[in-house]
Amino acid sequence: MKPNSIFVATFIKGNNNYAGKKWHRGFVTYTLERMTRMVNEFGLKCHSTDWCFRDQTLILITHPETEVSIPDSNLVGTLKLEVNYYKDELQRLGNHPYIKFGVKVNRGIRRIRKLLHC
Repeated sequence: MKPNSIFVATFIKGNNNYAGKKWHRGFVTYTLERMTRMVNEFGLKCHSTDWCFRDQTLILITHPETEVSIPDSNLVGTLKLEVNYYKDELQRLGNHPYIKFGVKVNRGIRRIRKLLHC
């Protein structure tokens, strides 16, 4: 990381830390203390926030010398509005006749490829 970089990460906050060794397809939890310790082990600094997205807690990871000013959770509300706007736009685009046609063509091509590989 460059000294002025800020990495945003999310995790599911809980009372227990996932102790498994394998990738887990579902949700696992970690404590903020464990996340901070993992970040510190790499020589970086963890900044906790009160930001939440769904069940996820956001943290900021920076170079140890970087000072950050963490905006309040009102920023998250604004970002959620933006995300919802773009979700609506994607939905609208997904209903466009040309997009629907393209999806059907893509499905057909996948079926043909699957048949040819059998």
